[in-house]
Amino acid sequence: MRLWTIHPCFLSKIYLTALWAEGHLALSVFEGATKSYKNHPQLERFKIPNGPDRVLLTKLYLNYAYMINSYVFKMNFNKNRISGITNENNVMNPEARSLLRTIKVPYGQVLFELWYYANVKNVGKNKSMYVKNQRTFMMDIISNAQSGINALVNPIFTIDEEDTNIASWEKTFNSNPVLRWAYCDYKAQL
Repeated sequence: MRLWTIHPCFLSKIYLTALWAEGHLALSVFEGATKSYKNHPQLERFKIPNGPDRVLLTKLYLNYAYMINSYVFKMNFNKNRISGITNENNVMNPEARSLLRTIKVPYGQVLFELWYYANVKNVGKNKSMYVKNQRTFMMDIISNAQSGINALVNPIFTIDEEDTNIASWEKTFNSNPVLRWAYCDYKAQL
């Protein structure tokens, strides 16, 4: 399971589709519809003690993936499961609006996800010009991330600029020494 912290506008069609499916799995976990994955590390970011309703938060998270899909890829995403976030005119309801920028994520996590997506996930999988241009675009974003930094993440998150660590729930980084070395080498060049 991979739930991206970065804004869905940075994801390719393949990864946006995966986020949509895995986000629905997370929604099933929080609704109590499945017992599997309930302790998955990627869900930790939504588990805020005394925090907002996880189901509504997950629906809001998925709503941004739905919007990017609607404007860019136009795949057949069914919005029924995430209903209640917006009205029929796509105006967000006040309860959902109050959840924007609720979850704090480390700046280091955001940099890692942008780097990981641009350098690991897309390598060798898709040689299209879109992916090559997207990789260049994302690396430029990482280099110039100081301006409008919260635009890098899904709007339910806010970036803690002081925290340069990678989040504890990021098992991909913590369990792979080669990946850690490559990322640390890259980060030293910033």
